[in-house]
Amino acid sequence: MRVSDRSLNCRGLNSGRFLWERACSRRRSVMQRTGCLTRPLREQARSHNCRSARHQKWRAVF
Repeated sequence: MRVSDRSLNCRGLNSGRFLWERACSRRRSVMQRTGCLTRPLREQARSHNCRSARHQKWRAVF
């Protein structure tokens, strides 16, 4: 019983560590992607928001 508990505990620790490393690497890749895509996304959001009359008036001011 002790051996199986130990192996389960080790597996849990390893999987937790693996998931944490995976999450960190994923966050880095997402940051890199968003850093590259921030400008196009902002322009896209701006054009999307300007469909309504209110936003068109607001954009005309600037």
